[in-house]
Amino acid sequence: MRGIVVSPRAYKPTQMPRMWDEEMAVNHSIEAEEGVLGCLLLDWMQAEPEKVTRVMVSLKPKHFYREKNRWVYDACQALYKGGHPIDQVTVTHELEKQGKLEAVGGAAYLSHILSISTVPLNVEYYARIIRDCYNERRNGH
Repeated sequence: MRGIVVSPRAYKPTQMPRMWDEEMAVNHSIEAEEGVLGCLLLDWMQAEPEKVTRVMVSLKPKHFYREKNRWVYDACQALYKGGHPIDQVTVTHELEKQGKLEAVGGAAYLSHILSISTVPLNVEYYARIIRDCYNERRNGH
């Protein structure tokens, strides 16, 4: 019995892959989002409280493009507003309380964020990139 062979040229997808639609067609910077989160998870509040305060005041969860980054930042803001330290342990606990830890990818995703080489001194610039991308998405650019 012979099988049917389908030529690669005959395959024509009916729609663009989801990743293209959501990750490539819209202005965003996942690197800047993960950069801000990485700086916060490093407990940078101890070294540069003024910078962290300015980021927390100016950057809102809605500015984040990727939903799971929005949730992680929301957890950071909840801790900040409650006067609690922000680090991998406290954010993991806060996400668990909110029922979102597994949805963001678990503790492994937070470890990934921490493993990214970011420069905490640049946290405000990373935040500005996120806000600029948000404004461009909102304005249809």
